[in-house]
Amino acid sequence: MVLIKKSDNQQWQSESLASGQTHTVLGPEAEFEGKLTFRGAVRIDGKFRGEILSEDALVIGESADICAQVRVGTLVVNGSFHGDVKATVAVEIRAPAKFLGNINAPRLTIEPGAFYEGSCKMETEKLVEVDRENHAPESLQLREEAVRNREMAEAS
Repeated sequence: MVLIKKSDNQQWQSESLASGQTHTVLGPEAEFEGKLTFRGAVRIDGKFRGEILSEDALVIGESADICAQVRVGTLVVNGSFHGDVKATVAVEIRAPAKFLGNINAPRLTIEPGAFYEGSCKMETEKLVEVDRENHAPESLQLREEAVRNREMAEAS
């Protein structure tokens, strides 16, 4: 098991954890469908269908069966997950996890023995900041500028 906790600088860190250190646990017999929002670390060991939103950590246990759209700070997957994830800090896929879906996170860890099928986009928040005046991602503008500079250099 893993505990994801905030340090003073709001960065997340993984540490060993006794299951009692999560704020909320949905046990193996639990089935939930809908929208889940929370603060603090939450562990799901049962079935969940729907949407999960939090700035904090979600731990998916080995017995879990999750089909969801997820936006969290950190996601740790040990069980079965199908859906898309946007994590602001990290995604960890640990053996014997099965992960089917797309990931958008600045950091991704996949342990040997875990299964992952999908696409992954790794961006930091700075790369996807929107230029409010032009309504275009800053990273796209930087790439376009680099292409223009290269074309000008080649033309000279």
